[in-house]
Amino acid sequence: MPVNPGGITNNGGNKVCLAEVTDSWALKTLTAGTNALDVGHIANSEIGQTTSKTEYKSEDNKVRAADFDYSLNTTGQLMQTDKVTIDFLSESVKNKYFLEYKYQGIKDGKHQEIFKVGQVTPQFKITTPGGASSMPYEFTGIYPSSTVTFNSTHLAAIETALSCTIYATGASISASQGFVVKETTV
Repeated sequence: MPVNPGGITNNGGNKVCLAEVTDSWALKTLTAGTNALDVGHIANSEIGQTTSKTEYKSEDNKVRAADFDYSLNTTGQLMQTDKVTIDFLSESVKNKYFLEYKYQGIKDGKHQEIFKVGQVTPQFKITTPGGASSMPYEFTGIYPSSTVTFNSTHLAAIETALSCTIYATGASISASQGFVVKETTV
């Protein structure tokens, strides 16, 4: 694979949207601020897969097997601390499941978007002064037991409820990967 300088960008896309789904990952009928939220401007964020490893050694201290556990997380500091955002992220998310849409910005001339399903950590924090970067956000991805597909109708419902733009025409999240990265030419 050749080096790709166009894939190097420093800034993100400043967009995270949440849409409630059932425990079988079906999109619910959405109402902004009730079961769907555009989290607003983001001071900083991090999205990724982390791996923990357990090694099994024999008596001669040689690794004979290994197990890997994977976690899918999004964290960040939000800039908005209005009542709707506080209420949603501290109370409305409790014991519920969401499709998380994370826009990563333009990478190599393409809109990059990441989709995963999981749960939001219910919390809020406002620091004064400095409140514009004190609101925590944390999302834990859950690996579905089978592939979950959100088609263009589902994504259009999210766009309508939250007045946002999603560039992908669909997203299928596989059980093995737990997330999907979509790229659409600008």
